[in-house]
Amino acid sequence: AADWLPETWKRDAGERMVTEVLEIMGDNGALCDQPDGAAALDQLTTRLLAAAETIPEGDRLDVKIRVANLSLNNAFAMLGGRIVVLNGLLFDARSPDEAAGVLAHEIGHVMRHHPSRALMRGIGLGLVFDLFLGGGRTAGFGQGMLSLSYSRDAERDADAIALAILDGAGVSAAGLADFLDRLPDHGDGSGWLSTHPDSQNRAALIRAHQGPPRITPALTQDEWRALNGVCQTAPKG
Repeated sequence: AADWLPETWKRDAGERMVTEVLEIMGDNGALCDQPDGAAALDQLTTRLLAAAETIPEGDRLDVKIRVANLSLNNAFAMLGGRIVVLNGLLFDARSPDEAAGVLAHEIGHVMRHHPSRALMRGIGLGLVFDLFLGGGRTAGFGQGMLSLSYSRDAERDADAIALAILDGAGVSAAGLADFLDRLPDHGDGSGWLSTHPDSQNRAALIRAHQGPPRITPALTQDEWRALNGVCQTAPKG
């Protein structure tokens, strides 16, 4: 049923949910836009999406990725391909390949419609369709998105898509494995900080993957420094 919702509606609802989530988390909806950092993020996003669009599920993919200046090591995908990376994740990532792996994983959630399916499971099919038919009201649904979690199968599914994206982009998947290795390995959920399920086992599976013979860094060192400065200040919170 989640797949029947029009993409244009999910995109608009996703934008409103992003604003609500950032307000809940204390950022008043502000997003980071330092020009050099934004340009580096756009370049990385373009590279990953070009690879994603070679995968059958990625046809006509509509994804928008932004950074918010909060200290949590987290990223989340909302309805309509709206992805927010918290600045704390960029500070904790040790290479551009790690950041690229996380972004590819979140794009995988979008391609598999995990946010809309999780929302329907979390708040009920009827409420989601009331929201759709009622014309645009989304107050309270951002909070609902924050409380949702993905299953272990959904996380592994997003990992598989991420590997295909990274292969297509010529980026090493070792960065994603390294990032997962540093996460506490407990709980079920969608937060990168402490609740991504099975992180150690997932990292091992990713390392066993045979990537392309030729790879290049996701960003140059200058571009990586620019991306880390996209919020101009250290993360808040």
